Amino acid sequence: MIGANACIISAGHQIHDPDRLIQHQGLTYGRIIIGSGAWIGAGAIILQGVEIGDGAVVGAGSVVCKNVPPQAVVVGNPARIIKYRGETASRKETPLFTRLLQCLKPSPLPR
Repeated sequence: MIGANACIISAGHQIHDPDRLIQHQGLTYGRIIIGSGAWIGAGAIILQGVEIGDGAVVGAGSVVCKNVPPQAVVVGNPARIIKYRGETASRKETPLFTRLLQCLKPSPLPR
């Protein structure tokens, strides 16, 4: 599944020669592989040369610039693994995942 406004970018610009305009330096290309059953969230950006493993989940708005292992759940910019599908937070809890959970908790209603 690929969410709304997700971008899959398989090309980029070479930028190494400071004496030439970037548009005259040519392009770089990298193959992108999206595994079976992977989910790409809305607004996520997948950059060139990346492989998204089978069953992996890319959170909405994430920027993926490195390979994502199978069943991994990645979020952020740059995308980082916060857990693997099938794991509970108590088994693989990271500071980023803890902060994400805190943001998702509903605020108490004022009395």
